[in-house]
Amino acid sequence: SSRVLWTLAVTQLQKHNTISTMTSDWKFPLFSCLQDIPACACVTCCGGWALGEVGLHIGKPWLETCCFNCLSCGWYAVKMRGDVRAKFGIQGELPQDCGLMYCCGCCAGTQMLRECRSRSGGAAPPKAQAMSGPLAPLQPLEDIAEDVIGKIYAKIPK
Repeated sequence: SSRVLWTLAVTQLQKHNTISTMTSDWKFPLFSCLQDIPACACVTCCGGWALGEVGLHIGKPWLETCCFNCLSCGWYAVKMRGDVRAKFGIQGELPQDCGLMYCCGCCAGTQMLRECRSRSGGAAPPKAQAMSGPLAPLQPLEDIAEDVIGKIYAKIPK
């Protein structure tokens, strides 16, 4: 049964990751994640939350994206990487997406988050303003991460 599920997952991922008009590259190199510490901390500490924001940028419901990512053992993040590439015409293939998300997940997640923010002009993701309740504040979580990191750096002897 696990082989059937794996085959189904790969088939779905391949279907969503095959676009022949992909001509651009990522604006941010994979290992440039430390150039944006708040985004890197957000992805590292709260990956589901951060990929929920990525999902909003590519037209998926935040809660669905967050939950599926947390429950899918990573295959949903691989699919999302293909969706981000498809939306922005970025070159790449499923095996590469799979390897990056499983081996360098935090860096690849940060790259996706920064890419979505950059290509949308730094604007809040669509529908983010319409969200309400305890899951609504996407930006404040990053502000909290930045504040915590600042406090940690302040305690390091110089």
